[in-house]
Amino acid sequence: MTLWPLLCYYPIAHWVWGGGFLAELGLIDFGGGVTVHTNCTSAAAIAGRVLGADLPVTAGVASLVVSLIMRRRLVSRDFQTDHHNVPLTVVGGAFIIMGWYGFNGGSSLAANSIGSLAVLNTHLSMWYVGLALYLLWRATTTHDDDNNDDNNNNNDAWRAAWPA
Repeated sequence: MTLWPLLCYYPIAHWVWGGGFLAELGLIDFGGGVTVHTNCTSAAAIAGRVLGADLPVTAGVASLVVSLIMRRRLVSRDFQTDHHNVPLTVVGGAFIIMGWYGFNGGSSLAANSIGSLAVLNTHLSMWYVGLALYLLWRATTTHDDDNNDDNNNNNDAWRAAWPA
């Protein structure tokens, strides 16, 4: 735990920040995304080698590797896993989106074209994720018979994730 920042995170951070060679090539790292995702990728590569798997290395694979190592949660059968408070979930999502806009747009430290482009990229990224989720929902659910129990159970999960 102590060696990881010293051997991996700090060198990569100095590639990007503080006049590193990536910054000199013109890389702009809003919010540390390049540094964080590069380190997640490194962690996935190392964990994959330790587990003996030859994985395509991305930050998503790093999350998968960690979830495979951590395994399932040990919860009792009477543990409530359904929705708790949908309005508060929506408010929390709104706070996250406002934070993304403010953090990404404000990372340029000026009200200029770079900040505007960061806000536009944030908006388009969220829009494309929403479109992909909608298309995935359309592809994985049937829409001809809403009275089918299996269909309603599948649609309920998508309705929880898709704010229609």
